[in-house]
Amino acid sequence: MKALIKVGYSCNNNCVFCHEYENRGTDLKKEVIQKAILKSKAYGCDSIVFSGGEPSIRKDFTELIGFASSNNINSEIVTNARMFKIENFAKECSRKGLKTAHVSLLGSKPEVHDGQTKVQGSFNQTVLGIKNLLKSEVDVKVNVVVNRYNLYDLKNITKLCNKLSGIESIKFSFVEPKGKALTDFDRIVPSMQEASKEILKAVSYTNDMGIKAHIEGLPPCLTEDYKKEIYNLKKEGVYIRFDANKKTLQKVDLITDNEKTKPKRCKECLDYNTCDGAFKVYLNKKGDQELRIKRE
Repeated sequence: MKALIKVGYSCNNNCVFCHEYENRGTDLKKEVIQKAILKSKAYGCDSIVFSGGEPSIRKDFTELIGFASSNNINSEIVTNARMFKIENFAKECSRKGLKTAHVSLLGSKPEVHDGQTKVQGSFNQTVLGIKNLLKSEVDVKVNVVVNRYNLYDLKNITKLCNKLSGIESIKFSFVEPKGKALTDFDRIVPSMQEASKEILKAVSYTNDMGIKAHIEGLPPCLTEDYKKEIYNLKKEGVYIRFDANKKTLQKVDLITDNEKTKPKRCKECLDYNTCDGAFKVYLNKKGDQELRIKRE
């Protein structure tokens, strides 16, 4: 069982869709994180997923990994991988006990990726970071936040991942309509129907390339024959979370945590009990006409 610990919201990227944008500047002290790690262990967690913001920019990050390891807890990180462009840093994290990196890769080329991070050179640093992580024997899982900037680049991202060789999986995550994504909703957030069309093509292509493909953020009624590819925190093994703002361990509730809902008419659907719903803000803006009711 894993615990997701958001260590703070400082970041070296400035992504156009950042859902934690309003929390920038909130960061936890090392001692608070260490206590959260020990509490997670008491809950039965044997792995910590460090998230943010960008955890790797903390000066004490390797120390936090070492602290987890000294308590027989594995470490993972949700990261843009830019700091891992420094090979010695990647090696040190691996030596301290980092097992898996969930890397945000937003495009197959600089103009697409950097156009979203708003940091020139971030693409090249992320790709180099991935290479160094793999070289340091850290498992790499790629996450693609699907939005209007990269909607038609998804297959090319898979091609790049295949060339990098060794990437375990690619998760295509529909952009969460929250934080910065709401400042220019129509320019950033595609329709679920439009996104699902491109994501399903990318998933099929990714599977054909021999890389595991996952989908996040879309309800099963829009994923056709790829329901088994739908992922969420619990399928990742995450049952406990600790947010830098709330500073308390909480059990993961997929509906509440992701601010999702299921319209009343969905109660007639055969997938109702296994569906996480759709983003509430999206439905408020776009309506629920895209959702399909599955009947026998």
